[in-house]
Amino acid sequence: MCCERCYLDHNLLVFTYFLLQTKQMTEQERSEAIKRQVEYYFSRQNLSQDSFLLSKMDMEHSVDISVITEFKMMKQLSADVDYILSAIKDSDKIIIDLEKKRIKPIPNVERTTLILRNIPSSATEESVRTLLSSVNVPSILAIRPDVGDNWFVTFENQESTRQAM
Repeated sequence: MCCERCYLDHNLLVFTYFLLQTKQMTEQERSEAIKRQVEYYFSRQNLSQDSFLLSKMDMEHSVDISVITEFKMMKQLSADVDYILSAIKDSDKIIIDLEKKRIKPIPNVERTTLILRNIPSSATEESVRTLLSSVNVPSILAIRPDVGDNWFVTFENQESTRQAM
């Protein structure tokens, strides 16, 4: 797994599959599982490797809901379009169009990368981390050098990025 979020998503999918196989899922659990499953389909993690779903997207990144209902896991959860739409209507990651025919991901506009400029080209990752730790920046997820004496520092969320500035 590439990160804790991916690990958690994977475990949730495994647990959902287990519940489906044992037929022990309540309606509320089923609705939540549908919501999380659809959110997963439209996650960056999944879209970065799901060429089929990407091929079904239009210019606005929306997909006909019928495409989602054909996925194996969705068939096991529910093939009822109205039930699926009801399950995802309160999602903070998915938008349903006005005709209730298409869905798309809500774009993530959170800024989580801080660009450090004019860092000497001789600087090492260790020295940049030491510099940042001396001013008590939040936990760093990733750090990498780039061209022109620039460094890219990635934080967990936008608030952490603001604190580091």
